[in-house]
Amino acid sequence: MRERISEYAKLVAALVGAAVTSFTGLIPAEWAPWATAAAAFLTAVAVLLVPNAPTQGQRDAILAAQADLTDIEREADAQAALSRVQGRHEA
Repeated sequence: MRERISEYAKLVAALVGAAVTSFTGLIPAEWAPWATAAAAFLTAVAVLLVPNAPTQGQRDAILAAQADLTDIEREADAQAALSRVQGRHEA
């Protein structure tokens, strides 16, 4: 359940910030503009800083891409080694 919620972390941060901003109307009128601005700013910062966890599909795609890169690197290393060996035999 926690992993599922972490996929929507930015949304949760935005909703909490919106709720806090909406309650700034309950404070005295002379402080309301400052409190609203501060709440809105802090909401934006929270949304910026809170990362979303990748979904299972995104994690699978990342792992597949990393495996493909590893295979490509191994193939390139093998071809480079083969070229060096062939170069020695030709000389």
